[in-house]
Amino acid sequence: MPNTTATLPSFSAGDILNKNSDFYSRLRDDPAGDDIRATISRSLLVAVLGASFFGLTLGTYGGSLAQILSAMIKLPILLLGTAVFCFPTFHIFQSWKAPKPLTLIESISLQSGVLASISLIWASLAPPLLFSHQLDTQLQAHSLSRPARRNHRRPGGLLPPHGRLSGPGRH
Repeated sequence: MPNTTATLPSFSAGDILNKNSDFYSRLRDDPAGDDIRATISRSLLVAVLGASFFGLTLGTYGGSLAQILSAMIKLPILLLGTAVFCFPTFHIFQSWKAPKPLTLIESISLQSGVLASISLIWASLAPPLLFSHQLDTQLQAHSLSRPARRNHRRPGGLLPPHGRLSGPGRH
């Protein structure tokens, strides 16, 4: 039985960023824009999921479920909101100054690829942050369970009486 499932074309970040690749020629040859729409939607999905995962990690520092959910929602909004705010300026200046300006859809594909890359970098930082947060929590719990140490040789703790330091020439 033949395979009847449709496969979407696969584009890497290198394809999107490399102006010499056949990505943009395939984009221009596709009048319906199905390939590029699929690529943009996948990139934006990766951007939202990666930013949400990083937001989950940052939310754990607040300790409450509300803080975790809030950070999971706010970080993708921050990433996408910043991109939406800055995109018109980027597109206008690259159209004005670039030797081979990108079309609007090419600019959007480039922007969505960059957003996906940023969120993947954020998501890759999440496991070490979770580990360090867990380690920090365990160290704090351990230090709180032990009584404070004091320097019992001197009656004022670590400093000599009256806060004066002793040494040569100091009495």
